[in-house]
Amino acid sequence: MWLALSVRIAIAVVLVVAACSSGNNERSETSRVRSCSDRFLERASAHGSPDQVRRYAENAYCKPFARRGWVYENGTLSLDAYKYVQSGRICAEGGSGEPARTVPCEEVDPGGPLILDCAILHLVPRAEVKTYVAKLQRQGEVRCDDVTPLSELGVGSSSSSRGPSPAPRVTAYA
Repeated sequence: MWLALSVRIAIAVVLVVAACSSGNNERSETSRVRSCSDRFLERASAHGSPDQVRRYAENAYCKPFARRGWVYENGTLSLDAYKYVQSGRICAEGGSGEPARTVPCEEVDPGGPLILDCAILHLVPRAEVKTYVAKLQRQGEVRCDDVTPLSELGVGSSSSSRGPSPAPRVTAYA
């Protein structure tokens, strides 16, 4: 009889602890999403109200990334979030007088510089960006799509470019 009562008490304690910890996880995720959307809002230069921009950032980026564990407590994104965005990226290419056509980003000027989505990289901790970009630079020239100097991302200015080259032909990202 005491054994059965002890088992019931132990089960009740486990259920209470599980319920409390899941509430903390939800609050933690909500806090991360809020911090993430604050960071997006700080960098946003979009048309529309701040509430619209916040909702877009939360729904398109912060909530899905937080569910995957890619949003840190301070709202910065893990490099995995950046790589996920890059994996689904589609580019448009076209020269002067040519209609733009949609192509995989890897096909855009394969001999030219690797173009990074620096708007998202701005939200990744500098140490992660620095390591990632250094690895890419060993393969060739690396540039930001929005003409942001790599030094703004924490990458040393001496390694941000391997000399002048023509502007990339990428005209749009989707």
